Amino acid sequence: EDSHKDHPDYDSYKDIWAFEGIVFPILGGTMSGQMYDLQGRINLNSLARPIPPKLTDADKKNPDGTLKNPAPVQKPDIAGITRYRLQNLIQEIDPNDSMGPPQDFARIVKDWIDKDQINGNTKPDDAGTGSGAESPFYQSMQPAYFSANTLLVNPTELRLLKNMNKEIYN
Repeated sequence: EDSHKDHPDYDSYKDIWAFEGIVFPILGGTMSGQMYDLQGRINLNSLARPIPPKLTDADKKNPDGTLKNPAPVQKPDIAGITRYRLQNLIQEIDPNDSMGPPQDFARIVKDWIDKDQINGNTKPDDAGTGSGAESPFYQSMQPAYFSANTLLVNPTELRLLKNMNKEIYN
């Protein structure tokens, strides 16, 4: 209520309710909510995005050799940017590589969410002995389970990934 008096036209992540959340009484209980800044997070599901093709000179010109107006813009490699940000984060939280090299974790997450059963290794290996991990690897666990082969829905899914442990997850 105080934030509405201070700035009636917008809400802000700096408002008291955004830090502490807000609780409303409802019939039979309470309802609560909190605002999160998703721009400051890494969207791991972006690892499954396709890499855009590189533009060539032919893409930028008309058949007569003149430049297209407007000239096409190279689409960003969202998966590559996400992989880079994730690897930097992993280096910070796991400097001893207890969960393996940071690039391996990016491959493991991609294998968890992609729709194929092709291990994300540099060489084909669906047994999970390399840097990625698909369902054959998770089927060897006790208890056995499959890789999701769909986008992450909840952060707790990360606990199921190859090389993940409680300390790293926390």
